[in-house]
Amino acid sequence: MLKLKDIYKYLEDYGDFVKTFSVCSKGCSHCCKIDVTITELEAKLIEEETRRKRKPRQLIASTGHTSPCPFLGDEGECTIYEVRPFHCRTFHTLDNPKYCETGEDHKIYGSFNGIYTVTIYEKLNQMRQHLNGKGAIMDIRDFFN
Repeated sequence: MLKLKDIYKYLEDYGDFVKTFSVCSKGCSHCCKIDVTITELEAKLIEEETRRKRKPRQLIASTGHTSPCPFLGDEGECTIYEVRPFHCRTFHTLDNPKYCETGEDHKIYGSFNGIYTVTIYEKLNQMRQHLNGKGAIMDIRDFFN
């Protein structure tokens, strides 16, 4: 778990740089209604930190989500921000945030649908998957209600 937290720490430091050109802001939360793929290791960390039990394991991962993340608060805030998944830490929008609301195509930086547009994110994702071993990789909604 410590190595996953080390990856998260690196992403926090790198995120300070990304914030200088990203238009993402607290409470926006439009990206919290798309697929959020997490590893079983990340689910375990979330479970440990929140004491929220995972659902029984599914055999097939779901996709195409439009419902809010189970950890999205009433004010559009992330209730697990300190342990939010890798996917959430690496998804940023660069142009007008209204495009997020309307679902229009727009410029993103980082990750989307498992594709990483930044080499460092791809390398860190490979490390994250290695740490996960043979554990499941599914949408956060497949792990938690």
